[in-house]
This record gives sequence, structure tokens and C-alpha cells, in this order.
Amino acid sequence: MRRVTLITLIVAALFLFIIWFSNANADLTRPGAFNKISPMPWEHTFTNRVTLRWGPSQGAEGYQYCLDPNWEDKKCNTSWVDVGNKTYVTVSDFLFTSIYAWTVRASKGPSKTMSDNGDWWLLYINPSLLPPEPPNPPPYPPPIITETPASTEPPVTIEPITPTPPYPPYP
Repeated sequence: MRRVTLITLIVAALFLFIIWFSNANADLTRPGAFNKISPMPWEHTFTNRVTLRWGPSQGAEGYQYCLDPNWEDKKCNTSWVDVGNKTYVTVSDFLFTSIYAWTVRASKGPSKTMSDNGDWWLLYINPSLLPPEPPNPPPYPPPIITETPASTEPPVTIEPITPTPPYPPYP
């Protein structure tokens, strides 16, 4: 009986040590990894209003996004905009026919975690390609419908064609 209790104590101590060691190496001061959801990279948007969405980050106290028209260097050349603890933001007033890079970061105190391991997504804004609003239709008179007389021609009959040798018979 003592032997089972001793083995149980050793296993429990080993289990607690493993838990302590794994937590000691975890960076509990940084928000967890997370990903952007939409709009997808290079998604064409034909409106002047876009909702950026991302998943939650474990331990995040807030989020900031950056939407940058200087998309080639994939750095935040504008500014980080704080959205509190929301996982989406609707932005508008884009330059017509423009490409933007966007990303979001989670914050916990002074620590930051970039979405998608720091990858920026591109967004193509082109509201100028929207079709123009249709004008109000003018009040046209209703169409005039006339009856056509019945045909005096005899009906046409179509005879089936049967294959002739050397063609194989139709199954």
C-alpha cells in the first residue's frame, strides 16, 4: 500500500513540475497569437466603406489597426488607431482607386502582438468602378399588344432519320 502511495506522490510531483516549467517559459505578458479574418488579401472593394475583422487574441487588453496607402513597404507610415477591445472596425473615406495595406495588433500593457505573425494584407479600393445609380425611369406609355392571326400553313412534321450501313445501329 505504501508503495502505491509513494508512486502516486512521485507522479503528482512530476506532473506539477511539468506544469510549472511550461508556465515559467510562457510569455504571460504578451497577448496571444491571432489572425485577420476579412477583407482577404487583394480583395476588391467597390464601396467607400469597409469593415476590417480579426479574431480575438488571448489576454489582449485592446487592439489597434493601421491602414496605410503606402502599401509597398508594409510598415505603418500613418498611425495606429485604437479600437478598444472590439475585433472589427468600419473605415471609410478612401482615396478613389487605391491600394492599401492593413494589419492589426493586440496590446497588453506595453507588449504588442501583430496579427498573422506580422503579415500585412492588401486591400484594393475602387468605388469609381461602381455603375452609376439608375435614373428614375420616365413614365412610358404601356406597350400596345396586338393579336396575330393563326397560321394557315399546315403543321410541319419531322421524320426520324435512321442510320444506314456502314454505320453501326443506334443503341
